[in-house]
Amino acid sequence: MRIFLRPRAFASVAPGGQLRLGQLADIVGGEGLADLPLGPAPAPGRYRVLPLTDLVRAVAAVAPDADVRVLGEHDVVVRGRRARQRWAWLLAVAAWLLLFVGATVTILNFHADVNMAAVHREIYRLLTGRSAEHPLLLEIPYAVGVGVGVLLFFRPRSGEPGPLELETARYERGLHAYLRERR
Repeated sequence: MRIFLRPRAFASVAPGGQLRLGQLADIVGGEGLADLPLGPAPAPGRYRVLPLTDLVRAVAAVAPDADVRVLGEHDVVVRGRRARQRWAWLLAVAAWLLLFVGATVTILNFHADVNMAAVHREIYRLLTGRSAEHPLLLEIPYAVGVGVGVLLFFRPRSGEPGPLELETARYERGLHAYLRERR
């Protein structure tokens, strides 16, 4: 009998139970192998790296005559899932506000450095021929445009990941590579 295993690069499992082969790899050809126990799940927020040899050894123990073929990753990084906190939304709002205030301060400092008020006054004078201390005709649309631009930059696009999602994915890939190498 031929069995194909395609280990996943990463798996997030509920803590406190047994790891099952079906949680860590896609299986073709082995009936009932998805429920094969592979040891305890890691604690919440903790990581465990399962080498490919452990997966193959577990399959060989129940099906010694099977021809096991492996496709894809060699190690599986397993993380114990944390229970959803009731106040997690509050932490997300606080992080969002911190980022928003930081972006606002950055934009304000940039505008002070390049003296945007003088630029607006000069553009207003060139367009209208009159001087104004506060050319609201330019300043208000500019301020609204900067805010809308920031919102549009960070909003999810039609199926495309946003910049924050890309950075998060890059961080997770680096973390998983580190955990594999450290093992």
